[in-house]
Amino acid sequence: MKPKIMLSAPAALLIAAILALFSSCSVIFTSSLTGMIVDNDDYENAAVDPGINDVSVYLYMDEAKWQKDFDAYTAAAALPEASEKQNYYLKTLSNINPASGYNGVFSFDNVTWNAFFPKYGSKEDDQEIFFLYYHENYGMTQERMTIMSNSNVTVGPVLLTRTSDRIIRYGGQLTGMTLDGLTATSGVEVKLYVDRDAAPVETDTPDYATYSTTDTSSGTAVSGVFGFLEVVWEDIMNARRYSEIDCYIITKHASFGTKVHGPIK
Repeated sequence: MKPKIMLSAPAALLIAAILALFSSCSVIFTSSLTGMIVDNDDYENAAVDPGINDVSVYLYMDEAKWQKDFDAYTAAAALPEASEKQNYYLKTLSNINPASGYNGVFSFDNVTWNAFFPKYGSKEDDQEIFFLYYHENYGMTQERMTIMSNSNVTVGPVLLTRTSDRIIRYGGQLTGMTLDGLTATSGVEVKLYVDRDAAPVETDTPDYATYSTTDTSSGTAVSGVFGFLEVVWEDIMNARRYSEIDCYIITKHASFGTKVHGPIK
């Protein structure tokens, strides 16, 4: 005769509850994120727009994989871009926000996770997430935070400190007019120094290329006009691809002598 297993009422209820638990589905939660990444020095100096564009932002739910990818960068400057890794993080780039005009803005819509045991019932939960921020001039930085479901979370400002400087070439244009009082004057020799010195002189060797032209009003409808259309200089690359430099103009004329004008940005 086959033995029978008899369960007491409390035990039967417990087993029924366990079976009901494992037969139920987990609850899915979502959230969205918006953040801003800024240069630490620019931010501390209250720059008008300290945001950094082109920062790769990686968002992880798995702490172990987040830490492993950061360690790989620390050891060998390896970025987590392999195809087999891209299925366990979300990625975006910081960029200019069309609405506000500010640089360094990033966002993630519909960040999703599921939970069998939500902390605040079936309608609300929180989730710890992990960030890696990478830019060639700032290296890689880690950050972690906890977000709430059904909310638009603000991240940052994320402060990054420059770790390396890449020198690139910038260019600009400068035009003007030589005047004697309010009267346009032709025949003035004009030299432009793209120079970092405080008081350049005519015999000075400029830090960068010197451009010169003689305004003769020939071929132009207005007297006294001069222009430098390919002014170039070198500077540290920044995420906004923007640079300013002081220029000095030296004018020379038989009637007015030699004069230094500047600095002009």
